[in-house]
Amino acid sequence: MAVTDGYEIPSLAGGRVGLRPLEPREAALVQQWILESDPLAQTCRAPVLRSPGEVGDLHAKREPNASQGVLGIVLRGTGTLVGQVRFFDVNPRNRSCEIGYITAPTARGKGYAREAIGLLLAYLFDGLGLNKVYAQTGAFNAKSIRLLDALGFHRDATLREHHLLGGVLHDDHVYSLLHREWRSGKAR
Repeated sequence: MAVTDGYEIPSLAGGRVGLRPLEPREAALVQQWILESDPLAQTCRAPVLRSPGEVGDLHAKREPNASQGVLGIVLRGTGTLVGQVRFFDVNPRNRSCEIGYITAPTARGKGYAREAIGLLLAYLFDGLGLNKVYAQTGAFNAKSIRLLDALGFHRDATLREHHLLGGVLHDDHVYSLLHREWRSGKAR
């Protein structure tokens, strides 16, 4: 792990993938994937559409802190970037945070996101001592729902007509995973 201003930026290794801090040029590549994947489908919030170059420049200026983290998903052995996981809105009082993820269009459906999120969960629960990790996804995003289900997340809520996409208001689902579920092995 690299240490910056007292906050440790994790680098984590799994079987096929590893997680490490994202470099500015890689942040630009991830932004390209987001733009190619319909950014309006990825968040219910108003997206701030930036060019890949702008995102790379902003990422270079970002100071690491314990309330958020952006990690590249890389293939072990080659170091090829195949995705990104991030955690944000860390709430130290309630010991919780939200996660987000994206994989390269050519890397989807290969299990890389599942393994990467597993590594991230281990870090968040065991490294940061969180009690709950949650994610929000559109009800139309069947792949994301299958991924969260496979990781053992529990659907906590449906936010009705919460996500405007294509002129239609869609439901969003909120999922969570608790530390005790993770430790029991039921979630893996």
